[in-house]
Parts: sequence; C-alpha cells; structure tokens
Amino acid sequence: MNFIDCLVLTFANMALCLSLPKLLSLLTAPKTRKLESIKPALSVPIVESEAPRLLQIES
Repeated sequence: MNFIDCLVLTFANMALCLSLPKLLSLLTAPKTRKLESIKPALSVPIVESEAPRLLQIES
C-alpha cells in the first residue's frame, strides 16, 4: 500500500470511531420529552422605575 492510502484509511477510521458513538446515542436516545418542555420561558416583566426624574422636559 502507498503511504497516502494508509493516511486516508487512518483518517477515515478516526472519523468513524469518533462519530459512531455520538450517532448511536442520538439514534437510541428515548424521545419522551418534547422540545417545548425543555426550553425555559424567557419572558421578562416590565418594571416601572420609581426614582424621580432629574430632568423634566416641558413642551
């Protein structure tokens, strides 16, 4: 075998060995919860300031 063939096989083997466990875990993970229940509610309440205004603008 040529040196380049060995390099290609080595990199293909590394990519397969690194990605296969992640792919298997994604495929075999239980799908019991929906995506909406995982996301937190991101609503921010509007709070009125009670501090007095320093600069009054009169029209």
